Amino acid sequence: MTLVDILKTYWIDAELKQVEFLQETKALSILFETSERLVDPTEAERQIIELQPLVESVIFYPCEPGELMMRLKYFFRNQPADYESLVQAQRVDNTFILGPHQDAEPLLKQWNELQQFLAVNGFDGVVTIEVLSWQEIEEEIARERQQHVKNAIVSNGNGRAKAAEEVKVNRYAHKPEMVRISDILSSDGYQRVVIEGQLVTMESRRLNSGRHILDTSFYDGTGTIGVKNMYSADEFEKMNEFLKLNEYYSVTGTVQYDNFSKELLIRANRFKQAKPVPKRQDRAPVKRIELGLQTTMSEIDGIVEVDAYLKQVHAWGHPAMAITDLNSVQAFPKAYELSKQLGIKVLYGLTLRVYDDTPE
Repeated sequence: MTLVDILKTYWIDAELKQVEFLQETKALSILFETSERLVDPTEAERQIIELQPLVESVIFYPCEPGELMMRLKYFFRNQPADYESLVQAQRVDNTFILGPHQDAEPLLKQWNELQQFLAVNGFDGVVTIEVLSWQEIEEEIARERQQHVKNAIVSNGNGRAKAAEEVKVNRYAHKPEMVRISDILSSDGYQRVVIEGQLVTMESRRLNSGRHILDTSFYDGTGTIGVKNMYSADEFEKMNEFLKLNEYYSVTGTVQYDNFSKELLIRANRFKQAKPVPKRQDRAPVKRIELGLQTTMSEIDGIVEVDAYLKQVHAWGHPAMAITDLNSVQAFPKAYELSKQLGIKVLYGLTLRVYDDTPE
């Protein structure tokens, strides 16, 4: 039995296109054309490994006739970051448009080799890559904005036509504008934006190419959004030193839909140190006293730890607070210890569920 025979056992109309065996990883990559899909190729992989003793794993790349992206995924199988750049690029037919925040240099270095590969696979001379500069983007945004202002008439809701020049259209903003994260998450109208917030998570991973993906998230009091970008080893080292958890930063970037995380995020091109967001204050001359609080010791009902409550009450200058957990007094010891340190009077209470179990 040959490799093609095994493929046709599971993909009846399989037409083998290319095969590569990597000696270092003992992996066999197979690109083939088929109109069928196999949910679990485990059995096919087992048979191929039995046929080829040197092979330890098999990676299948089944592509439908005329399908481009799976062929590109096969070509960039050893450079996943380059394939991800194409996935995230704006695509018009077979033209991939990359923004200035995306690293197009690795793609352009492989352009001739990629063209030869595509020509063999039925895409001779039909795939192009364009790289836009910020100036080109701003000029296009300016043209669209002028056209929008020229043509748009928007009603302001009270029956009077509002001139288009008066309408704030974030989608066509000429420069990045400061926005709240909640506005980004609830709208697709923002493109280039600036946010200010607290760095709450920071993770990174190194790619086979030696580049690093830095994956962070920021919170500004209205919501949390992911911020991601790719850096060379030197750039990553500098970013790793500059960014610190729980510090505040201004982030400038482009809002995009991330196919990996399946959510909106910001592709950042600038980070700056920012001032912390002012904390909420209680300026009332007469402070209130909360007489009903349920902590995490109230199962299902409570979501805040008792020490967090006490610290917030202390920050607002409240003299006392009551704890009224449901069927529980387990928060009392911690509340007692911390209240003595903070000088807050705690009113120890309890909410009880009472059942009548008197026999009828």
